[in-house]
Amino acid sequence: MTFGSSVIRNYLSTFIACAVLGFSTNSYADELNTVKVAMVNFVGDATLYYAYREGYFIDEGLDIELVHNSAGVESMKQVIAGEVHIGTVAPTPIVYLAQGRISLPNDIRIVANIYRSSNLNSLVILDSEQNPDPASLVGKKLGLQQQTAAEYFWYRVTVANNINPDDIEIVNIPTRNLAQASQQGLIDAAIVWSPFHLDVYKAVKTKPKVIRGTTYATEGWYVVTHPDFLEQHPQIVEKYLSALKRAEQDIRSNPDKVALYHSEIVDSSPEELSELYGDISFSLNLAESDLFHLEQQGKWAYRVGYVDQAPIDYRQYVETGPLSKVSPDSIKLLE
Repeated sequence: MTFGSSVIRNYLSTFIACAVLGFSTNSYADELNTVKVAMVNFVGDATLYYAYREGYFIDEGLDIELVHNSAGVESMKQVIAGEVHIGTVAPTPIVYLAQGRISLPNDIRIVANIYRSSNLNSLVILDSEQNPDPASLVGKKLGLQQQTAAEYFWYRVTVANNINPDDIEIVNIPTRNLAQASQQGLIDAAIVWSPFHLDVYKAVKTKPKVIRGTTYATEGWYVVTHPDFLEQHPQIVEKYLSALKRAEQDIRSNPDKVALYHSEIVDSSPEELSELYGDISFSLNLAESDLFHLEQQGKWAYRVGYVDQAPIDYRQYVETGPLSKVSPDSIKLLE
C-alpha cells in the first residue's frame, strides 16, 4: 500500500530524461537474474554489506551485484536512471529532488530507513593550531560534496557557531577526493561522512581536529527504489528488506565481525571502525521522525534558496508495502 497520495509525475520531464539517459520507465525484465544495489562504503551501509558477506541475500534467493559510490546522491540518480534497482541515500538529496534542485523525474520511493545517527558527518579542520574551531574558518576554504547531507550539516554548524556562511568559500569536491585535496593544501577543512573522515585525518601532516556531528544534526539513511521497479517486483524488495532485517539483528551481537567486513571496502582497520558504531542505531523502520526530518530540511533548503519549490508533504514518497510484509511493527507512521 502507498502511504499518502501518489506522486504526480511530470511525464514530459520523464520523456526527456528517458531520451537523454537511454532508459524507459518500464524497462525491468520480468525475470531478473541479478539485482543491482548501489551502496556507499560508509557506516550507514554496514547492515547492507554485512548481509551481503553473510550470504543473507542468497538465502532469500537474490543474486546481488553491488555498485559502490562515494555519496548517496549518486545512488539515487542511478535508481532514477534505471541503472540500479535499489539504493541508499540521506534525506538531503531527496529534498533537492522533490523541490527542484536536482532536475530529474521524481521517480523515487522510500521503503525503509536502516540507520539513524547524529554522527553521519564530521567537520575535519586540517590545522587545529591555526584554526581551532569552526568560527576560525572565516575567510578559508571548506571542501564538501554538494547536493549531499554535507550541506545541511554545514548549515547546522554555522548556526551553532554564529557563522555567516558567505564568509567561508565552499569548494565542491567529491567525497572520494577530499583526502587528496586536503593533502594538496587545496582546502582548509572538509565535511565528510564516517569513516572517510579518518582518510582526511591521515592525509595531512598538520594536527587536524575532527568535530563529530553529535550536537548538530541527526540523519537517517533511506532505502529507495524506482516506483516502476517496486510495482513490477515487489517481492524482490520484500526479500531485500528481509535480509537487511536479519543482518540488523546480527549486528548487535557481532560488532567485531561487522567491523572486519567493513574494513574490506575502506582504508580503515577493524579497530578504527569499531569505535564508530557505538552511537549508531541500526534499525529497519519507517517512522514519523523520518517525515519530520525531510520536511525540516525542505523548509531549510527553500529558505536559503537551494530549491525553488516550497516544502511539500513527503508522505507521497513513502511506500510502506514491502516493510509491512517483513516487519509490520517497524512502521511508526501516524495515520
